[in-house]
Amino acid sequence: MRHRIQGRSGKRIAVIKLEPGDEVVSSLLEFCRRARIRSGTISALGAVEKTTLGWFDRRRRVYVKRTFRGVMELASLTGNIARLGKSPVLHTHVVCSDRSFRPVAGHLFSATVAVTVECVV
Repeated sequence: MRHRIQGRSGKRIAVIKLEPGDEVVSSLLEFCRRARIRSGTISALGAVEKTTLGWFDRRRRVYVKRTFRGVMELASLTGNIARLGKSPVLHTHVVCSDRSFRPVAGHLFSATVAVTVECVV
């Protein structure tokens, strides 16, 4: 993971580049811990594989999860960063597409970077 932070406290912008093999969610959480980010928004794009998405079943109050094994285009990742106690938490949703251009979307539980993931926080 490489990053650059610009701006002053309270109005910082971070640009993050995740490398092949990086796990997206844990890498972003680690970045937030190190950079002491308490809250913010996140946006990203790139290419991922081994992606686990969730759809929230309101009746049962649980996420129905599905893992997509192949390489997919990460067309959009959007979400927010908050704190739970002293730890950062991410709430992110994604839209990905496979080689046939079929989109899938949902809450992002995990994904491995296939080529690159470029983020703005």
